[in-house]
Amino acid sequence: MVKAVVAAVVGAAVGAAVGATVAAVQGGDVGQGALRGAVTGAVGGAVLGAGGFLIGAQGLALAGTAHTLAEIGLAASSGALSGGVDARMQGGHFSQGLLPGAVGGLLGYGAGRAIGAVAQRWGLPTPESGGVGQQVGLMQSFRQWAARAGSGAALSEDTIPVGNRLSTVRFTQPGEVFERFESTQLSSKVLPGGGLQPGTFATTPGTGLNQLNVNQALNLPLKNIPRDVRFTIEPPAGTAVIGPNSIVGGTESEVQFIYGLPRVGAVKGPYRVPRD
Repeated sequence: MVKAVVAAVVGAAVGAAVGATVAAVQGGDVGQGALRGAVTGAVGGAVLGAGGFLIGAQGLALAGTAHTLAEIGLAASSGALSGGVDARMQGGHFSQGLLPGAVGGLLGYGAGRAIGAVAQRWGLPTPESGGVGQQVGLMQSFRQWAARAGSGAALSEDTIPVGNRLSTVRFTQPGEVFERFESTQLSSKVLPGGGLQPGTFATTPGTGLNQLNVNQALNLPLKNIPRDVRFTIEPPAGTAVIGPNSIVGGTESEVQFIYGLPRVGAVKGPYRVPRD
């Protein structure tokens, strides 16, 4: 228990530093980045600490290949758990952060082992608490990379051309408002109660679009189907989005809510879109 607590504290400190740095580089809220990093770092550190005690000499006393496989599984599970918590804290679904978190955990474990091997070769000390902090820091960094890589590789459902895929993740500021146009003939991306499904696209407000020009302006698929309803989206500050970026083949800009928007009441509508 003591080992898990110490590892959680170390993980929180390292995670806060990594989260603040990433937020500063991406132009986001440094305070929120540090908070998310601290929470997810504490979660990852606690899992690593407790799991390390369980599989170590004072627990199951695993050795050799069994110990290595247990460490790999522990790294993946701690990364997945912290990734899910981070996704939820950004307004998304817990499941959205599991894969990038697990990838980050595995890459962090591999990098940590490589650094440890180099340190051992050169006779440098590698204290246990520092090892946890090192692994949490690497895991957090690789998880951020995996999340950005995954969102950048996703194909837009609304804007089909590959050249229009967006990549820069940022966090919304207070007072930002967006609009989404849909058709009553197609399934909606708006969740009951006023949320959005992960990966949903929206555009900037005040475009004055109507049913005759919205499909071309936003370069939407199925241009023969009119978009006859509009939703207003008011995301809470700190929501993860990509954009706004110009739409290839269109005349407007769009954003993507990569983790969706489960907050009740953040989406208003539907409102009727004028025909012309």
